Amino acid sequence: QNANFDTNLATQIAQAFSAEDAALMVGIATPSAVACYNAAEDKDIPVIFTAITDPVEANLDAGNVTGTSDYLDTAAVINLMFAAKPDTAKVGLLYDIGQDSSTTPIAAAKADLDARGVAYSDYTGTTVDEVVLAVQSMIADGVDAVFTPTDNTIMKAELSICELLSDA
Repeated sequence: QNANFDTNLATQIAQAFSAEDAALMVGIATPSAVACYNAAEDKDIPVIFTAITDPVEANLDAGNVTGTSDYLDTAAVINLMFAAKPDTAKVGLLYDIGQDSSTTPIAAAKADLDARGVAYSDYTGTTVDEVVLAVQSMIADGVDAVFTPTDNTIMKAELSICELLSDA
């Protein structure tokens, strides 16, 4: 599940498994799990998913499907941010707007920051290069802290942005 992830390919692979009457399908990350679930649904092939932030939002909460979630406790992360830097006045929200795994934690972070009266701005990128540009903008805008959800695009960019953020 990254900028290079091909949903059509995942669908084709899952359909091939279904056509072969696989005994079980395992989908890692939301796009793969949804492809497996859709391909297996009519055949009642069990599907196991993993690394999905919000299985309910992905409609993986009914039928012959089960798995584990990598749900991020946003409130705990925000609390930790303020414990480390109590005078935080502006937070940069860094994420890939196309990542399903970002939707719920970004909404929760915004609600938490609104309740605290803390300003925030969205900085997004769908590739490593775009994330680097977003971080450069964030630094130029003078954010005090950065929140990132469990987002594969941002994780892929970590080595490219770590030094920029550390220096800032």
